[in-house]
Formats: sequence, C-alpha cells, structure tokens
Amino acid sequence: MDARELGRQTFRLALQSGSFAPVESLNQFLANEKLSEVGIHPADLKSLIEAVHAEFPFLRAEAQCEEKPNDENSVKWCEATRSVLRDLNLWEPGGIAQLNRLRATLAVSQALGIGVAGFLSVSTEIVGNNLIRGLLDLIDQAQIGPFGGHSRRVPDLKEKLKRAEQIRDYRGLESWAQGIGPDLQEDAIAAIAILHQLVPDVLAEAIATKDDPVFSMLVAFVLGDEMIRFAAKVPLVSFKYLSTCRQLALVRLSRESPGWSEDFQQLLLQVANTPDWDAWMVSLFSAPSGGVTDDALAITLAKLDETHWRGFIKSLHLRHSSRETYPVANIMVRFSDLAGPAKASVMWSIAFEEWNKWDYINDGNVRFMDEPAACAIDYPVIMYYVHSKSVDLTAELAKLAREVDFLEERWFESVSDLVTERNRLLSRRRLVQHAYEIVQESSAASLLPQAYKHSDTDFVRVRYLYRGQ
Repeated sequence: MDARELGRQTFRLALQSGSFAPVESLNQFLANEKLSEVGIHPADLKSLIEAVHAEFPFLRAEAQCEEKPNDENSVKWCEATRSVLRDLNLWEPGGIAQLNRLRATLAVSQALGIGVAGFLSVSTEIVGNNLIRGLLDLIDQAQIGPFGGHSRRVPDLKEKLKRAEQIRDYRGLESWAQGIGPDLQEDAIAAIAILHQLVPDVLAEAIATKDDPVFSMLVAFVLGDEMIRFAAKVPLVSFKYLSTCRQLALVRLSRESPGWSEDFQQLLLQVANTPDWDAWMVSLFSAPSGGVTDDALAITLAKLDETHWRGFIKSLHLRHSSRETYPVANIMVRFSDLAGPAKASVMWSIAFEEWNKWDYINDGNVRFMDEPAACAIDYPVIMYYVHSKSVDLTAELAKLAREVDFLEERWFESVSDLVTERNRLLSRRRLVQHAYEIVQESSAASLLPQAYKHSDTDFVRVRYLYRGQ
C-alpha cells in the first residue's frame, strides 16, 4: 500500500467514533496572540508543517516510503487526525482569527494525510456550508507569488502576466509563465482540491473573480490532468489558455489523457464566442505541426463559420512555411469531410484570397526567392482552383507559362529581382498545375504537389542561381 492510500485509510478510520489526541504543534501555533490581528505568512505555515513532522516523524518516513508506522504510531496518527477533522467540522467564520485557524488546520490536515488525498476521501462527511464559505474566503485572500524562472529577475512578473492577459497576448502570457511555478501554499492547495471535489462551479466562479494568472497556475498544479475539463467551467479565457498549455505539456511527456480532444474542442467552441478567437489561433495554430491539437481544431472549425475560418487562415505563417504544408492539408481534409462541400468552398476562397494577396512577396519581408516555394495553405489553394467555376485552368497555366517564358523582356533592377519574380511565378504555377492534374484525374495527383524540379541545363544553373547547383 502506497503512502497516499495509507493516508486515505487513516482518514476514513478517523471518521469512526474513538478517542482524540490533539496535535500539540497546532495548538502551540494557534496560541500566538498575533493571529487575531494579522494574517499568517506562508513561511509560518511551512514551519508549522515541519513541527507536525517533528511531532509525528513516522509521517515523513511514510511519505518517503522508508517505513510504515507501527501499531502505536498508527493509533496516534488516527487520534490526531480525528481531532483535526472535528476542528474542521466545527469551524465557524469569525474574522481574521478564525480564518487563520482554518488555514493552519488545513495545513496540518495536509501533513497528516500525506497530501490532500486523505482529506478528500472524507470531505463529503466533513465539509458543511460554513467551511465552504471559509475556503472561499481563503482563496479570495490568498496571495500566491511566482516561484523560480523569471520570478528571480523580473520583480514585476505578476504585472507582466496580467498585462499580457489584458491585451490578449497569449504567446506573451505563455512565455512569461514558462519556467515558473506558483508558491505552493498548503492551505490554498487544500482549499482548491476540496472545492473542486465538492462544488466545482463555485470554485470556477471564485477563480474568475480573483482573476490572477499565478493563482491559475496553482490550480493547474493541484488539478493536473483534470485541469482542462474544469477550465470549461471558468469564464476566464486566460485560464482556459493556461489550462491548454498545461495539458499540452503533459501530452508531450507522453502522459495519456483520455477524452483530451473532446475537452479541448469544448474550450475552442467557448473561445469562438469571445473576441479572443483570433489571438488563440495566432498563439496555438500559426505553425501547425501535426500534433494532438490539429484534429480537435478541424472538428471545431467544421462547427463554426466564415469569421472563425478567416481567423485561422490569417493566423498561419505563410513565408518559410513549407513544413506546415502537410499538417494544414490534413486539417483541411478533415474539415472538408465534416463540413461538407458548401462550407469547404468558402474555406478554399478565404485561403485563396489570403494567398493571392500575399503572392509570396507581399509581406514586407521577402527580398529574394532563390527557388520556388511551398507554403502552409498550398492544399486549400489547390482546392480553390479545382472547384472554382470562374477559373479556366488550361488558360491560367498558359498565361503563367507565357509570363515565365517572356520574363526577360521585362526590365529588372537586378538579377535578384528577376530570379525572385521567376520563382514567384513558378510557385503559383505548381499549384495550378497540380489542380489541373486533379481535375484530369491524373494518377500522379497526390494530396500535394512534389517539390519543384527545374530543368538541369547550364543556362538555368547560371542564370537563375538555384540553391544547390
């Protein structure tokens, strides 16, 4: 039997009638007269837990799986637990002194239960309305600071997190949040876990009212794999985003999470009804990689409309995006299957519009194209050409061929400009050519065109300066 299960067993046994043994370290802590005037500092709670471990040394050993308590210690453990549970059951609100008593007693219950699992196993029989109100007050007043990472060198980190949240800079929020964790205050951990178990909707409302990114990180720490499902209850979009980032981190560690895709779809649908949709697309899907989120996105897009589709397409990086060509194509294929031809046609038109406007060189960054390029939205653009009734593919191919063949009749400031223009035209032609092959039902027409292959001649090698020649 592992330590946590033994803790649960001890707490359940403590519900039965029997003798009580007060936790002396708790009584001594609560005897401090200052607790009726000021709040408890987190360091004082840590000291209290150390004192409990000193009073019950077998608990520390059990938590570290070094040894199990003997019969005498087991009785002592159960009697102390029974005393703490009675105190929590009888707790009543009454200003700062009573809130301090609650915080200290919760911290001790954490120590006696070898984590919060012990108390959670009996919470339905202990927690009443008074205690729930006390736990909510505890959360409202909790001051959870960041720990580690940026927090050591960025004194205003909490303000930066809050600012990123306010301006919908989710990449910034994730960046500042990476490498830091919340200060693990035992009383707050217990309050979160108990409220989540008994009244999750009430906890969600309390989190929204508090609106503290670092506190959200503490909730993520406590809830673990359950975080993303719980996030659907919390109206804060930033909380949903941090939950998603937390879950993705767990998935990347190869931790199984049944139902994760369905939970993520629910969050996406919720965000779709907020002004944050475009910001989420930029943060999560500007460069799809074929990861676990892509299928969830495709399913969600099929349930949404043109505004949301445009937000997704606009979020994609087009320049130097050949690695995203197949992941985006897979998203689009799945979307098309679910949404049907009419909706898919709208998506193809949106993609074509963005691609045609960009035209490989109109993003303000491209100065030189040394070869024809693929981009993230190759597939939906090809589908646009395949299904468009306004484009004659034969005529379009002939037009692009003429432009390439007679390119040197135009004036260019430099050879770089000429090469760039030629490669731009060839990039467009490869998509039209592939669409033509699909329409003609060519056996060579795969999902996407092959990489461009140029003529292997001395003229091409010297004149157009292809990379690799």
